[in-house]
Amino acid sequence: MPLKRELGFFTAALVIVASMIGGGIFYLPQSIMNLSPSGWEYILLFVIGGAIAITGSMSYAELATIIPEDGGEYQFLKKIFGHLPAFLTGWISLLVGFTASIAMAGLTLQYYLIPFLDVVLGTKEHWLHNKWIFRGAVSCFITILGSMHIIGVKFGSRIQNMLTVIKVCIILSLIIAGFVAFSMTDFSTALTFEMPKSQSHNFGGFMSALIMVMYVFSGWNGATYIAGEMKDPERNLPKALFWATFITMIIYILLNLVFITALTPSKLANNYTFGAQTAQALYGAKVTTLYNFFITIILFSSISAQLMIGPRVYFKMAQDKILFSSLAKIHPKTNTPVIAIMVQIVLSILYVFSVNPDTLVNYMGFALSIFPILTVGGLIYWRHKFPDIKRPYKVFAYPITPIIFIGSSIIMLIASLINGFQNPKHNSLGYMIAFAVIEIGFFSFYVWDKKYKSLFKNFHMTAIILISYISVFIIMIVTQAYRYLNYKIKPSPLYGAVLITVGMVVIISISFLAWKKKTQEKG
Repeated sequence: MPLKRELGFFTAALVIVASMIGGGIFYLPQSIMNLSPSGWEYILLFVIGGAIAITGSMSYAELATIIPEDGGEYQFLKKIFGHLPAFLTGWISLLVGFTASIAMAGLTLQYYLIPFLDVVLGTKEHWLHNKWIFRGAVSCFITILGSMHIIGVKFGSRIQNMLTVIKVCIILSLIIAGFVAFSMTDFSTALTFEMPKSQSHNFGGFMSALIMVMYVFSGWNGATYIAGEMKDPERNLPKALFWATFITMIIYILLNLVFITALTPSKLANNYTFGAQTAQALYGAKVTTLYNFFITIILFSSISAQLMIGPRVYFKMAQDKILFSSLAKIHPKTNTPVIAIMVQIVLSILYVFSVNPDTLVNYMGFALSIFPILTVGGLIYWRHKFPDIKRPYKVFAYPITPIIFIGSSIIMLIASLINGFQNPKHNSLGYMIAFAVIEIGFFSFYVWDKKYKSLFKNFHMTAIILISYISVFIIMIVTQAYRYLNYKIKPSPLYGAVLITVGMVVIISISFLAWKKKTQEKG
């Protein structure tokens, strides 16, 4: 049973804005500032990140108008390269893209919801200060918001639209207040502010910060995941992708300019409550409590958007019979993928109880950067292989636009990876987990696909992917040795466990491929 086309341009644009403006912008600026040598370089990161996001969104727009179906890059990669890379991107969406993003936004509530309740209740001696009770409360919020999207597409989209409009109004109030309160001299002082020198202030640190910025911008491709439910997607999708990404970039640049001016760059760095403190600097202490509540609403909106988009990917994977078929079931009355949404809720709750935000940052930022590169590369491949195919929308300045996205993303990934393992202060466990998740997904695909048809069809691509993972595995060992020899930093037991897991999956995968190849030759 197909999903109905009930969503228009306005909802698609708001879904993108809602999925982009969320936990990241109210958690990561303090980490990004810590890696930035000055105020102007901090703002430059958001300019570059926005430009990269726009080149990516316009490249996705061309593919989305050719393949106007739910599932986003899962559908694109399936049509272009086959089931293996499609499964891997869906696997990453399931375990990283949406699930971890929901958990991230939920865990960020501790810096805004708890201070708000402290004032409202008149005491800090309430239950939410207990770590596990707080995480239980976050789980309840996720369940409630997910249930709204189970009730119906129209009902869920109306709630999402309302939350997004409120979110944008709250952020605009901070920006407007900042530009009223501060003079051009104040902004100039903040931009020229020099941070104390640190070994993180190098090219690798800049690229690590840019990966965080790209996580803040993640969601620029949000409308492609609901393309199958959009009215007139050939016309509405490109407009939604461009304008939502461009407007969000402007909002981010102006908002971060207010952050560094209100607090100064040095006070923004490593300051987890910078959002509320910015409101205090602009409006006074009495309004801080109100803005803690406002930012809580923003985080709820982000959680809701991810719960709306993510299950559409798993729904399509189940339809293709590479995930449990029950995930493809649509409720006959509400016309929503109810099982897929319930799975998204459960997985998000598991993340809430098992991870911390700092590990999630590296885990998500790195893992989410890999498959968009392959997807945009697929656009170039299709242009070459099928030049006459009908394209309702063509990306501007082709091939410069997709090449800019691919080149900048690859440089960013390599530099961030090297910096992550060399820098003794950097948490590289997130990278390790990301590699492990991809490796396990690679192996899981062949366990799931019992007929192994995709193996024979994509054997060379499979070999290329496996070789790249082996290379990365070697890099991880070398860089960890570098950290130990230069900084005497020993890997933690969990770090070692992840490394061993990745290595075992590589060995098993190689053995499996060799066995299947031999079986194929005998047959």
